[in-house]
Amino acid sequence: MLRPAALLLALSACATEDPRVDGLEKRLQAVESEMEVLRNRVRNKQEIAEEAVVGKEAKLEVAEWMQGDATLADAKATMLVFWEVWCPHCKREVPELEKVYEEMHGDGLNIVGITRLTRNTTPEQLHAFLDEHHVTYPIARDDGAMGDLYAVSGVPAAALVKDGKIVWRGHPASMSREMLRAALGN
Repeated sequence: MLRPAALLLALSACATEDPRVDGLEKRLQAVESEMEVLRNRVRNKQEIAEEAVVGKEAKLEVAEWMQGDATLADAKATMLVFWEVWCPHCKREVPELEKVYEEMHGDGLNIVGITRLTRNTTPEQLHAFLDEHHVTYPIARDDGAMGDLYAVSGVPAAALVKDGKIVWRGHPASMSREMLRAALGN
């Protein structure tokens, strides 16, 4: 299916004076404009939900530990990362987070991966992914309660917890090493 912008480009390539084409171009421009407004509303709604959890009491209550285990008291700060095996962005972020974990775990950072095993993902597929990408930090299965508590509406998503409170919520790639070092007091 052509997106409105692609359809506009295709229509403009048709060098014609047909008034129907001109009318379609104007309607498609209006639709594209409305879609952008809706995308911004969804983005803003998600950002508001993420900001609303900052400052709230943090919890780590999972349905099952799939690899290792952890508590929020185990470290100076804990980054909770919500992800799924099938997610292309997660496939890029999770191995990067392993590098952060290896680099900063000794300084007091813990990372906990949280998955719901959606889209018929099996525990075997999860473990194969972890093995393939040499992920060593704890991984837990969520039944949805953690995702709700941390206002997760898509993956990957992350929250930083310090002193029992949620101090940051957003996309894991937005959390720089400098921000993590500051949370650790390093």
